[in-house]
Amino acid sequence: MDKQKIAEMSDEELLSAHNNDQDFYPWTAMDRLTVHTELAARLQRGTDDTRRLDWLADTRNTIGNVQLPTKCVEKNLSSLRDAIDSAMLL
Repeated sequence: MDKQKIAEMSDEELLSAHNNDQDFYPWTAMDRLTVHTELAARLQRGTDDTRRLDWLADTRNTIGNVQLPTKCVEKNLSSLRDAIDSAMLL
């Protein structure tokens, strides 16, 4: 299987492949390495995003800011994450 097809797989498909579901995914050793690499990259992106959001959400942060609809912020004064979630539902 080529790298592009692996990159297009859902997280669930990748996890199944990573867990070596040979009945559904007859992987070669190189395919398994590619799957592992793709999962690691996705996890790193998630970790990086968490770090960024933590920095923005830190109440001691005096230089970073986020623009969200006023009503979303007013309903979620104690949590930037909740305000973002609220805005995403609009």
